[in-house]
Amino acid sequence: MQIQCIKISGEAASADIEATRVFTTEFKKIIEDSDFPPDLAFNVNGTGLYWKKLTSRTYISREEKSAPGFKASKDQLNLPHGGKASGTLKLKPLLVYHSETPRVMKGNLKSHLPVIWTSNRKAWVMQQIFSEWYSKQFYHSVLQFCNQNSLPQKALLLLDNAPGHPPNLEYVMSDLGVKIDFCPLAPTPCSNQWIKE
Repeated sequence: MQIQCIKISGEAASADIEATRVFTTEFKKIIEDSDFPPDLAFNVNGTGLYWKKLTSRTYISREEKSAPGFKASKDQLNLPHGGKASGTLKLKPLLVYHSETPRVMKGNLKSHLPVIWTSNRKAWVMQQIFSEWYSKQFYHSVLQFCNQNSLPQKALLLLDNAPGHPPNLEYVMSDLGVKIDFCPLAPTPCSNQWIKE
C-alpha cells in the first residue's frame, strides 16, 4: 500500500525582511553608542507550548482523500524565558498556566521548580504578570550579577512587541539603568497567545 503525507492543519507566518534589516542596523548602533558589552545585553522571549497537541501532518493511504477529523487539545502553557548574549547568566523562566495548582502539583512546593509559576484562566502572559516577573526576577538577578562581577549597573533588554510586554518597563525600577528596545512588529500575528490587559 502506498502512503502519502498530508497537512491537516496550520497557518503560515512570514517575517518582514526589510523591517528586520533596518532594526538590525539600529540595534547595533544602540549597543555601540551605549557601550553595552555581551554581559549586559539580554533577550527575553516567550514560547507557547501546546503540550497535548497532535501533529499537524499525518500519513494516509493513497486511496484515502483526507484524514478523519479531530478536535485539537487547547491545553497550553506559556513560557517566557531569557538570558544574555554571553550566556553567563540564564534567567529563571516564567511559566504561565491556566491552573494555580494542577492536580499533579498537589502537595508539591512550586518554589522548588526551576520556573516561576503563575497562572490565569487562559494561560496568557498579561502585562501585570510580565511586570512582576521583570521587577522580582529580571531586575534583581541582573543587579546582583552586576554587583558580583564589578560591572556597571545597566542592562540592555531586547523584547518583541507582544501585547503582554508593557511599554513603560524602563520606569518600573530605577536603581539599575535598563534600556529596553522592542523588535519591529511582524506583518502577521504570531501563533502563541499573548494578550494585554
